[in-house]
Amino acid sequence: MDLPGGSEIDMLNSLNKLKKYDKNIKIYPGHGEYTCLYKENLY
Repeated sequence: MDLPGGSEIDMLNSLNKLKKYDKNIKIYPGHGEYTCLYKENLY
């Protein structure tokens, strides 16, 4: 879980939604540089 009071189920649901997007889509996380889904999928 990311933050106190957060929902692990909601986090997993959000991550599963991201899997449906094109792997080259840019993601702006709100901190640091942008990234792409294919890069994040490596972790």
